[in-house]
Parts: sequence; C-alpha cells; structure tokens
Amino acid sequence: MTPEPDYFPPSSGPLSILTRSIAMLRQKPDQLQHHAGLRFRTGHDDLDQLDWAEVVGISGRRYALVRHRHSPQTGTEIVTSQDSVDPQSDIRDVLSGLDLTDQDLIWTAPDLVGRRGDSTKRARDKAKTLRRTSVRMRHRGGVLLRLRYSDLRKLRKPVRGHGGFQSLLRKLQRQIDGTELHLSAEDVERLVRYSAAYGTGGFQLRTPNALRSSKRAAKKR
Repeated sequence: MTPEPDYFPPSSGPLSILTRSIAMLRQKPDQLQHHAGLRFRTGHDDLDQLDWAEVVGISGRRYALVRHRHSPQTGTEIVTSQDSVDPQSDIRDVLSGLDLTDQDLIWTAPDLVGRRGDSTKRARDKAKTLRRTSVRMRHRGGVLLRLRYSDLRKLRKPVRGHGGFQSLLRKLQRQIDGTELHLSAEDVERLVRYSAAYGTGGFQLRTPNALRSSKRAAKKR
C-alpha cells in the first residue's frame, strides 16, 4: 500500500515556518535535482499535491522549493519564513546557493516588485559579502567552508583509484555536513601539496573553488 504523502510544511521543526511564497524559478524539480543534486519529496497542502525540497542558501538559512502538480505555472516556488524581514535578500540567498541568476526567475511576489531598487542593491552587496566569507578560518588552523550545491555535486562524485589524492577526496566526502565542509589544518596542508603536484589537472577538476580558496588562504597566513 502506498503511504499517504506528508503535509507541507511540516507541523514541527525548523521547516514548519516556511509558508511564504516569494518567487518562482523557471526550472522544474527534475531540472533542479539534476542541476544541484536536491532531493524532492512528495507531499500535499490544502490546495494540491506537490513536490518539495529543502534548500540551504549561501548564508546557511533554510528555505523550501515547491512545485504544485496541477499549477498552471511550470516553475518551482521559493518559499521562505512568513516572518522574514527581507524576502528580497532571501531570493538572492537561494539563487546564490544554487548558482542561479535573476534570469532564472519567472515570477516575484507583487508586494516585493516595487521594492527591487535599494533592496536589490543591498541584497547583492550582502550576497557578495557572503561569497567572500564562505571560507571561514577557524581556531587551530582549521577551516569551515560553506559549499554551493554545484560544489557539493562535484566533490561527491565517485572516487576511482587508491592514491593519496583519492584518499583525501574520500576523507573530505566523509566530512561534509549539509552544505558545510570542515577541514583540519592537516587537510589544508594536503590540499596545498596536491595543488602543487597536480597543477591544473585533476585537482582543478575534482575540487570546488571554495577548496582552492582555502588553499590560497592557508598560503597567506
């Protein structure tokens, strides 16, 4: 017997406050799943059956992407907290985390359209700051990285072979926590060594930009 789909938003937990639709992406769930590796699940609300996925912005805040199955619109909604104080910033946060742009939006909530001027500029400045601080130096020489979904997909690719670089990649895969990756001082040192050894070859292809940024940060210290 097929289980009944879950109600969205959940009745409890951090996602229960996600009730405000603020924009719509042109991509459908299957396209977003392929692009960012998101996992959509079946659910329903008071209107329709739907597919939804949790998404974490570049800031670390949580949102939902929702597609109502019988909606005349073909895209996927961005849903944030009903109490959000800056929905425009939330839209930018989601776009940045998914490596998407304004061109991927086909609808924005009417109450936000008239505030696109200064609010949009502030959101862009904030997004730039978040990108600059996605590599955070921690105590004892460690690093906390906040990865984009495209970076996560690259890092999670199956590792073939049994060399030192392959061993490091497997270790990094085990250290992923949501959209964050914790690197020890030893991890950073190994990244520096393999960067010098591999140059622009396999190291560039298999490691996200954020990892290479952590290597550059380590060299400057």
